Amino acid sequence: EAGNWDKALWLLNVMAQSKVESDLIAFSTAINACKNAGEWEMALQLFTALVRHQLEPNMMTCSVAISACEKDGKWKKAFEFLSVLACSNVELGTISQNASISACEKDSQWERAVLLSNKMEE
Repeated sequence: EAGNWDKALWLLNVMAQSKVESDLIAFSTAINACKNAGEWEMALQLFTALVRHQLEPNMMTCSVAISACEKDGKWKKAFEFLSVLACSNVELGTISQNASISACEKDSQWERAVLLSNKMEE
């Protein structure tokens, strides 16, 4: 729910202060809450924190982070994020790629959308 993103961040903070290790599920839930609230910057900050905590992001976590950018029309961030992930060990799914294409489309970046679409077909 969009109104719970601050509670998700609070919970991650409490976990850290209590020396309870945050896991992929805790981070993914907080990232998704931020996405739903339109807090794309916080979603990407949490994704960075997830990696700093040496947790391995999965396809769903990556998709949610990219969707956070897409939802707010931040095509450059979605495109950059997708490019970085393409160089990592994370398998990118159709959801991630479609979210990036949609972000480009929302900002009339049709050339980038076509480029991404072509890369998906390779």
